[in-house]
Amino acid sequence: MTSALRKKLLSLAIRGKLVPQDPADEPASVLLERIRAEREAKENESPRRGRGRRSSSDNPPCPKQGTPTGAVGVEGAVSEPPFSIPKSWVWTTLGEICEIETGTTPPTKDTKNYDGPVPFFKPSDLVHGRKVQVATSSLTKRGVAFARVFPEKTILVTCIGATIGKTGMVTVDGACNQQINAVIPGHVNQEYLMLVICSDEFQARIKTSAGQTTLPILNKRSFSSISVSLPPLAEQKRIVDRFAEISAICDSIDEDKTVLSDLAAKTRTRVLDLAIRGALVSQNPTDEPASTLLERIRSTADKPPCP
Repeated sequence: MTSALRKKLLSLAIRGKLVPQDPADEPASVLLERIRAEREAKENESPRRGRGRRSSSDNPPCPKQGTPTGAVGVEGAVSEPPFSIPKSWVWTTLGEICEIETGTTPPTKDTKNYDGPVPFFKPSDLVHGRKVQVATSSLTKRGVAFARVFPEKTILVTCIGATIGKTGMVTVDGACNQQINAVIPGHVNQEYLMLVICSDEFQARIKTSAGQTTLPILNKRSFSSISVSLPPLAEQKRIVDRFAEISAICDSIDEDKTVLSDLAAKTRTRVLDLAIRGALVSQNPTDEPASTLLERIRSTADKPPCP
């Protein structure tokens, strides 16, 4: 029951229906323009090899607020947004508002790359929709030379295999293997973004982008192109806080349910124990003794069967 409730909450959250909109909030379109401007400035400082400096014309115009105009992102346009959003929100793409990197696995034959101080996350370390602190593997400084270390609050999303779309947020600096796409913090509330990625709607788009193959693969380009509903920054925080508040209630219900289930099992065991010991109900001295019943059963058993 609580699992279905969480899914419904996520759906409401990414549609702008979990908390009310505040007209005093800075519109998401302004936030998106600021993200684009900063990205353009960084790219102009570091020209891409063989492509020259990036001009303002490389950025498509900001989509209109709250309208079904399609999400325009760095990897292309999404002409049909999946659902309606409030006027202060905009459609964009994951790659436009976040930095995305695919993990790398250092050579495993060289043991000097492993068992160091830097957590090295794999898909099996992730718990979908939860924060993760512990990795089953780690890298040394030598191993880190083959991989990028990302900061805490980075979202890790499995990008290959049966667990594709499995999502967790790390609470420590670390690295990840090549089966994971890392969504690195930027100007967007990272916890809101995790709610988006964990939603059924986004997960369905992940599977569509990966394709229906024996071994589905979500490459960085396809992942970056997935559409995202972006609220004002202040509303992102309100959504996260409200979701956490209701989730805490769900967790409490789950805990109570576990306690009650355990108590019920122990009660059944105790009742059965009392029953077979004759301690469950009081005895009636007028009852026929069990020995008489047993003798009757024995005498019946000793009679030959009817011809």
